[in-house]
Amino acid sequence: MKKDRRQELIDNIANNTAKPCSARGCTQMRSRLSGYCKYHSNINNRFGHPLHKDIRRNHYASERKEAEWVVQLNHQRGHAGIKMALSYFKRLLEDGVNNSCGALYPDHFNRLIEYGVTPVDLLVELCGVHLLYHRGKRIYSLRHLRYMLAFRLLRMAPNCGFTHASTHKALGEALYGRIGILLVQISHACDRKAKQDSDELSSFYQPLEVSPPASDSALIPMKLMNRCINDIGKETPRDGITE
Repeated sequence: MKKDRRQELIDNIANNTAKPCSARGCTQMRSRLSGYCKYHSNINNRFGHPLHKDIRRNHYASERKEAEWVVQLNHQRGHAGIKMALSYFKRLLEDGVNNSCGALYPDHFNRLIEYGVTPVDLLVELCGVHLLYHRGKRIYSLRHLRYMLAFRLLRMAPNCGFTHASTHKALGEALYGRIGILLVQISHACDRKAKQDSDELSSFYQPLEVSPPASDSALIPMKLMNRCINDIGKETPRDGITE
């Protein structure tokens, strides 16, 4: 019976290694029972996707800035989800310092504390990574996203050293399972803000009239126009209403 199972395993490996790697554009043969060659299998196991390319902070700098604006605005307004996320990160950091029993990777979070990373920094960082995924840039799947949430969080402190694939997987799943819905909401809010800014900018491209009116008296003198512009917003409220 054992020989039959061993022979079956050998046959399966032989059949699989005769097939090409499933990674797009790769012509190498598959490794053992993996769907990928040895190189792409290692990349997939460590980073969550066989086509992963290095993702650095500068790759999502603009997304992080957009997310920071949304997070800060809603934090000031007392958004319940933002408060809960910040409490979650505060607890992770404190557990790392205290090396509490059952703490999630205390050594890594203790290093973040030593570098001065705050709960707001952690939330903004992960929001920037999620927004990169949300807009279809450099992150190719939900699994890849979860790995990258952990990977980029751990690298907010310098000299974090080598981090194992198991750490990326477990920490990424924990992070996304806890605040994934909030990350989605913040990404959608960033999209709405970007559209609002785009609509405001497009108003400057509205065609201007160049034909003079029937009567020159209809033209507003430049000095009067400037005075009207400067007086906007300076009206004295009457009965509590600004007209």
